Amino acid sequence: MTEITKNKKFDALLDEIKQISGLIWESGWAEANAGNFSVNATEIFKGGKYSFSGKRVKTSGEYKFLRNNFIVISRAGSRMRDISINPISDICILYIDKTGKGYYSISTGGEKDIKPTSELLTHLEIQNKLVKNNPEEKAVLHTHPAELIALTNLKKFTSGKNINKLFYSVLPELSVLFPDGIGFVKCFDAGSEELALQTGRKFRKKKIVLWEKHGCVSAGRNLSEAFDRIDVMVKSAKIFFLAASTGNKTNGLNVHQIKELKNHSK
Repeated sequence: MTEITKNKKFDALLDEIKQISGLIWESGWAEANAGNFSVNATEIFKGGKYSFSGKRVKTSGEYKFLRNNFIVISRAGSRMRDISINPISDICILYIDKTGKGYYSISTGGEKDIKPTSELLTHLEIQNKLVKNNPEEKAVLHTHPAELIALTNLKKFTSGKNINKLFYSVLPELSVLFPDGIGFVKCFDAGSEELALQTGRKFRKKKIVLWEKHGCVSAGRNLSEAFDRIDVMVKSAKIFFLAASTGNKTNGLNVHQIKELKNHSK
């Protein structure tokens, strides 16, 4: 059997997981066991022979673009502050079988029968879309930034149209970073299939999606890039709330200016 712990590329991924988990915790985006992530690590693990730590788990959907793929994902109940210290104890490595309708957990030599995050369905849906549409993007990150949750608690900002108008008007860089727009999904039960399906559809083109009253999800070539995309969104929300707190009418970029920025970024 191939040793999981004797893989330099996996070690590098663990180092990044430690770093980003620490930043998430320090940023206040992951209270208690909130937040989760996944990384398509097929390039790291393909070709190896690994021992499974349990029986095959059938998925509720088919993920045909993830067939024979390896996904590193945070485990259920894990805390970002703990992951930042010892990530190997708080991750699962999933092998999606050749049918795309089930997976096996690969043993990491630690605790047995650990389960992936309760948001597994969302991660599988997004990862499936990424392999199909944006294969260079391999990381998915979900966090609970207070500013973004507060924003979608305001009735005005419970539509994709108003969300995009606000963020593009507040920070010019967003037109360049997210030329295809910012996704928005109405409130659904956490971990539900409906939330997963609605979110997955957005990632056909989007790089980041806000969940109403529940934070956001981003994708990137790695966890660092996924973190950056959330970070700039949080900064934009902070600027909006700071400007609004003065009691004066906010005066962001107009539609013409936003269009010009998008054209220059092409």
